[in-house]
Amino acid sequence: MKAIKTDSGISIQKRIPKNLTIDGTTICNFNTLSDEELKAYGYYDIVTPSYDSISQHLGQIEWDEENEVFTYPVADIDFNATYEAMDEETMELTGEVLPVYDLAIKKSSLVLQAKSQANSLLSSTDWMVIRKAERGIEIPAETLEARNTIITRVDEIEAEIDQLSSYEDALRYTFNII
Repeated sequence: MKAIKTDSGISIQKRIPKNLTIDGTTICNFNTLSDEELKAYGYYDIVTPSYDSISQHLGQIEWDEENEVFTYPVADIDFNATYEAMDEETMELTGEVLPVYDLAIKKSSLVLQAKSQANSLLSSTDWMVIRKAERGIEIPAETLEARNTIITRVDEIEAEIDQLSSYEDALRYTFNII
């Protein structure tokens, strides 16, 4: 991909135009020009810097004069950012300061994900548990063991999630039930 500075800003070019008209003159097969020839017309490469997508984000594209490329600035995410709550009826600020990144809500979401996955894994044998409760028919030992492994693992995951101390840690947290 290339970009070019225009009067209205930076224009990202997913494809170089086949023909280009400048001051009434048409350049045929413009898209076959070499990188150096394209630079003469202001078309430069776009370089996306490496960054940590969990703790950083890319800003708006900008021109890097030193390296003669268009690129994106990398900025750290402020996980301690806050905002002032607004009363939905009056549309006035309440004075209550709330976190933009709420760790308790993120932890709750992770626990729900773990429980949902466990539920999916357990659901195929739930009928055996119901049959045991209703009619006293035994559940095979390997099924009980597999179910207990899942249930124990979800308990461990919940304990791990409870120990997370920052929003970034919660974003980085992954789990496997089985």
